Amino acid sequence: MANKKFYWLAVLIFFFAFILRFYKLGQIPVSLYWDEAAILADAKIAAATGLDQHGRPWYQLLYPSYGDYKLPVYIWLATLAVKIFGANEFAVRLPSALAGLGTVIVGALLVRQLFPKLSRQDKNLLSLSVMLILTINPWSLMFSRVGFEGHLAQFLVAVSIYLSLSIPSPINRRGLGRGASAVFFGTLATYTYFSVRFVWPIVFFATLCLTPNPSPINRRGAALIMLKRWGEVLLAITFYFLLLLPMLRSPLYATSQQFRLSADSIFNAHNYPLQANIYRKISGYSLIDRVFWHRHLLLIKELAKNYADHLDLRFLFVTGDPNLRHGTGQHGLFLLFFLPIFFCGLYQLFKENKKVLLFLFVWWMIALLPASVPETTPHALRSINALLPLAIIIAFGLFGFLKLKIKNLKLVMLIFYILLSINLISFLNHYFIHYPKQSAYDWQDGYKEMAQLVSAYRHRVTTVWAEAPEDRWYLWLLAFGDFTPQEIQATPKRDFKMQSLGNIVFEHFDWEKIASLDHDILVISEAPKAKEKIAQFALQPKEIKKISTGDGVERWWVVYYEK
Repeated sequence: MANKKFYWLAVLIFFFAFILRFYKLGQIPVSLYWDEAAILADAKIAAATGLDQHGRPWYQLLYPSYGDYKLPVYIWLATLAVKIFGANEFAVRLPSALAGLGTVIVGALLVRQLFPKLSRQDKNLLSLSVMLILTINPWSLMFSRVGFEGHLAQFLVAVSIYLSLSIPSPINRRGLGRGASAVFFGTLATYTYFSVRFVWPIVFFATLCLTPNPSPINRRGAALIMLKRWGEVLLAITFYFLLLLPMLRSPLYATSQQFRLSADSIFNAHNYPLQANIYRKISGYSLIDRVFWHRHLLLIKELAKNYADHLDLRFLFVTGDPNLRHGTGQHGLFLLFFLPIFFCGLYQLFKENKKVLLFLFVWWMIALLPASVPETTPHALRSINALLPLAIIIAFGLFGFLKLKIKNLKLVMLIFYILLSINLISFLNHYFIHYPKQSAYDWQDGYKEMAQLVSAYRHRVTTVWAEAPEDRWYLWLLAFGDFTPQEIQATPKRDFKMQSLGNIVFEHFDWEKIASLDHDILVISEAPKAKEKIAQFALQPKEIKKISTGDGVERWWVVYYEK
């Protein structure tokens, strides 16, 4: 493929990727999820004051947020976006959208490093293949449009791996610079998403093993090269952990780890010693039973089951993640059209480059580890670091198909593009037309409207009683309400969570007080409950604002009572 044609096609694919990621970015999905609202709240306050919602400096390495202890990189980037575009949905999702575009570029650069022996034309064709896969696959597209830290982190990991594959061997000054840059981006990824610390060191080590050594002149030369290579690895990993020390020494770090370990996982969801004893008793307590029913083997079995959930072809190509914040429920992580091409890619890599296949397989398996430890599987967000290795495998299969020399090639290619277009249009139609309504409840649609209504009414009443369905609902008040940063920072908090904000109380309202009401109030409650309670009392509200989600279901009432 001529260079001029390659550049035009690359620009065309990149432009298509830009359109898919930025079209109605702040409107689809229809609302911010609470993690996005929390990021926007801190970014909005930090942009105005240089401090977060708790009055802590913006450059801190752990943000308390609403008590879930967020890493700082995404919030820093969102703060910059808020300064430019204001505190809105577009700003908080912008870093992720840019990371999605960056992943398309890095994927193209990465395959050129992984397959250095290909001709220039073949490298161009393979680069375009991986760009196309990353542009149109549902996994990358959907997470490019939401403000989740994990998606930004996978991009930074990809940049780090590209840089580490670019390191000359043996290392010279140029290589040391690239090596330091690779470690820097790996560290930046770790300061973006906690699970990267389990993924990046192993994948980085695998890249250095993949990099070919120069041919030694003699045994002594071979030993020196090996010694130098292991020295490089040790130096890089040491540098990485030194850069993590500020986070590890944060006064919030221990608490943040307790918070994460308290979540349901294979480590705490089952009593493995008790299960092991029960199985041994049933089996007769023989020596072999003691081995086969060991608690550690039961744990490994549970981990293997969770891994299998992520390797399920239905998850990868048919249904995806059932959580409507992580998938449509109707499409896999990759388009179904690419399923046979995925197997072609595996076969072609096994046949032509086992070393690269092993590297991609290690990257894939290590990326699944953080997603396989929790109880809820499969999980598209926690396994997002597997995006690039899987995309490269599929792209290699597509590359092999496009190079086939067969009769009636034009007819075959026409059928190929028609089938791909049908699958892609089906997904895009569902995502941009039907998905916003179907997923509205999952994206907590209506919370922003509630926050804006409360902001409009709170100055007219003595007390606002917020019977919101989530104890984190106040995050939308911070992000979209009319409170000043100073008011928010001065509000007392318990375990970094608010029980009240100004005259707004986040508690259940005693509806019996309506009978003897002596001051104006505003009550926020779920629609069925509010309707039932209002009918029980003679005093009727002066105003009722009804909030429906995008799926057309009436969810909440905002009720205004005058004394």
